[in-house]
Amino acid sequence: MKDVKKCPKCGEPLVQPLFRNKKCPICGASLQGESKSADASRKSRPLSPSKKVKAQSATQEDIDVESGEGDENPEDMKRLDEASQVFELQKMMEDAYKAFELARDSPHIGSNPEYRKKSDITNFEIDTSSDGAWDVNAGACKPFSSNSYEIEVNIGTLLALYCCSRIHYHFLMQEMPASEYLDHLKDFALLLVQMVENDDEIQIQFAFDPLSASEFLQEFEESNNLSPVSYEETRDLLLTYYCSFIAHEMGHICLGHAGGPGYRGQRETISRNQEREADIFESSVVTSFNNILFIMGRIGADLLIASLERIGRSILLDEGKEIERGHSTHPDSEERLFNAIRDHRNDLEKDGITMELIAEWLNSIKRE
Repeated sequence: MKDVKKCPKCGEPLVQPLFRNKKCPICGASLQGESKSADASRKSRPLSPSKKVKAQSATQEDIDVESGEGDENPEDMKRLDEASQVFELQKMMEDAYKAFELARDSPHIGSNPEYRKKSDITNFEIDTSSDGAWDVNAGACKPFSSNSYEIEVNIGTLLALYCCSRIHYHFLMQEMPASEYLDHLKDFALLLVQMVENDDEIQIQFAFDPLSASEFLQEFEESNNLSPVSYEETRDLLLTYYCSFIAHEMGHICLGHAGGPGYRGQRETISRNQEREADIFESSVVTSFNNILFIMGRIGADLLIASLERIGRSILLDEGKEIERGHSTHPDSEERLFNAIRDHRNDLEKDGITMELIAEWLNSIKRE
């Protein structure tokens, strides 16, 4: 493991070279002589997005309690135990709550009184129940007869985004070109896609298996002569993945989709348009931080979703099934990905991520 330097004053981990200025992003202490210079061919990463969170953030006890009904199911407990042995699961859960705070405290939400009012009465929960597999999913709702809102993220999503951020980290450390990074991300996505047959009907599920994912990461780093990285090293980037994912769901709440008229039973075209509106809200939250690392987190998460959908579509086509692009209630993930890339095109092109490269990569994705 690489040594992770900390701020000499407040002890905050300093992930190199993910910050640009020479002051601690938390306490402002001077870091002269601490930072490494980045390769001149690529702009060094800006300061860490991690920060002290408010006192009302979830405590350790809160997280244990709110981890859901899965704790009562022996199979879920076994899966949680397996995941905890190969991943820093508790830290991921804690950081998911911190990412929720980051999104809620973003300049975009904080500058709008209506957004702030709704975000202040929003609860965040992590679902650890599996029903045989950990889904890669998240959602926002307004519980019946409640004055508050709720964002729920499946723990499989937290784990999948961690794996993506770890692959992404090696790319940001200039250890591989953009094309290789995308191919490794595709290989990881293949692990998450499952074909399920029920009564002659084929369904595609996106599910996370801790042991398979852990083995993949180990082989990925060993076969590419990459040094294993600690959780603390990837943590800053991971927070931006989580924050971006949560910001989209927060958009549904702030824009009045969650709990709005006919939210659960609305027409598909209305639902798709609301997803697009939540994507725009997510982009505004990400951009308001004025930190390129948040942009990387958003694009990394969108790349995963687009690759999952492309693989699922390939499986159905191989099975002779007629399919529609996208889902009935969501726009096509590739449309959403390209919209995100357009939003941040100039920053992404500096790292070699172009519209043309993404289009070529998507066309190469299929079940192997």
